[in-house]
Amino acid sequence: MIRGSETNRKIKDIEMAKLVQEFAEKIEHDPYQPGITHPEIYPDDLQEVVEDVLFLRNFEEMTIKVSKNPDGRSIQVEVLNRRMNK
Repeated sequence: MIRGSETNRKIKDIEMAKLVQEFAEKIEHDPYQPGITHPEIYPDDLQEVVEDVLFLRNFEEMTIKVSKNPDGRSIQVEVLNRRMNK
């Protein structure tokens, strides 16, 4: 019989493995390289772009272009430039 603590540890190990995999994919695949336009995101998601570039990828500054889409609800975001301290 498996103890509850062993089951919980296995569940937490699986969750941690998923988290590590997601983080590795974010670092490996950089969707916010200069010149790439994200044509339809919502204003609340802009915070995620900033967090990704400045905190996950550790850039010190970035220049972005934000435009409102014709639908009146979503926006386009393009990273024009980003700089990392050496």
